[in-house]
Amino acid sequence: MKTILKSFIYSFYFAKISLKNYLPLILYLVISQFLIMITQNMLLVLVFFMLYLIASAPVALNIFRNIIAEENIINSYSYFIGKSFSKLFVKKIMYLAASMFLIYLVHIIILSPFFPAEIQEITPYLYILFMYMIYIYTRIIFILPAASINISKSLKDSYVLTKGNSIRIYLMYISILVPYLLINLVISKYAGINYEFIFVFISILMQIFFTLISSALIAYIYKDFFKEVD
Repeated sequence: MKTILKSFIYSFYFAKISLKNYLPLILYLVISQFLIMITQNMLLVLVFFMLYLIASAPVALNIFRNIIAEENIINSYSYFIGKSFSKLFVKKIMYLAASMFLIYLVHIIILSPFFPAEIQEITPYLYILFMYMIYIYTRIIFILPAASINISKSLKDSYVLTKGNSIRIYLMYISILVPYLLINLVISKYAGINYEFIFVFISILMQIFFTLISSALIAYIYKDFFKEVD
């Protein structure tokens, strides 16, 4: 609970003093949401999601390096472009995203014979699978904070590091993820046509804040539990 509260407070502090660091991210989300609303293309949603992982890298790097390496917060987005640790970080982001997709695909293939035939009955199973995939994610995500300080770790390294603390880390991550998803669900359900743009902008701000708080949480966990191992 202490780590979550610390991450929450840190996110507000970071948002206050580093507007230039995450402002390009807001602009990216505004443009991408506008294009998605116009085209209604699901493939475009996937493309913009993948690009967001890369676009948000300077923000995550700023937070990771401030908390883990105790460097000053940089009020700039472009500062992180082209740095050696940035290149490693982006490489690890793509590696992590591809790994999660393959792990999910393998689970779907293995479990598909056991899924009910009716689509309505499959939904609870998919929710359970989703929660399990989040658990896997919290076991292997620590390749990212390591990469932010120019340390290359494998998925196995991260998985081993979390041994003994995996449930605790999972519950902490779930405690910030679930409220974020529920609020977004409520917004998408009750956003009327007349107020659609307002609710979209609120969703964008929430996505930015979730990026801040999730990055801060992962950074604090890495610093408190694992940095001494490096």
